[in-house]
Amino acid sequence: MKNILFLTGKDERQKVKRNPTFQQKGDSMQATHFITLTMAAVSLMGCNPKETVNALTSDQNVTQQMAVRFAENMVGLPRALVVSDARKAAPGDKVTVKGAVLGDEPVFSKNIASFTIGDPAQLLANMKERGVWSTGTVPVEIRKNNTMTVQFVDDQGQPIKHSAKGVNGLKERDAVIITGTIDPHSTPENPVLNIESIVIE
Repeated sequence: MKNILFLTGKDERQKVKRNPTFQQKGDSMQATHFITLTMAAVSLMGCNPKETVNALTSDQNVTQQMAVRFAENMVGLPRALVVSDARKAAPGDKVTVKGAVLGDEPVFSKNIASFTIGDPAQLLANMKERGVWSTGTVPVEIRKNNTMTVQFVDDQGQPIKHSAKGVNGLKERDAVIITGTIDPHSTPENPVLNIESIVIE
């Protein structure tokens, strides 16, 4: 079918008016699209965006509380004790201990900034002998006498409620030297050292 031209007296093409029905549908679709995008944006933002911002800020703050206690070297640190000797310290004593991030799984607590360190000379030798890299393969007495709990605490002396894993790259089997004070609630069976300074060797 040939195209039909509508000519005016001046031999110009007439402008065909837009169908108002299609105009209304287009406006309706645009409005619907705008509403959909708005609802999607609101759902992504959450019910209260301020809570999300505060949560992120809080998370960064507790991580920073731990990060500032990491030292780059051992200059000025007292002679470090092996774990078995550090375990003998009394509550309130200040000690420096060397070891590795080793212990019963999980080594790092999930919601508290505490983890286990052990004497690699005692633990790793037993693990290697059995060919299994888990302290669960180490005899109970050797494991008990050569491991202890260390933790990051806040200004009130309470454990920081955040895992220490990954802070400044801290991970399982890292060799560490830690200076701190034995926690007031520490016991001979379960000694706990509050970290004041930590060096990853």
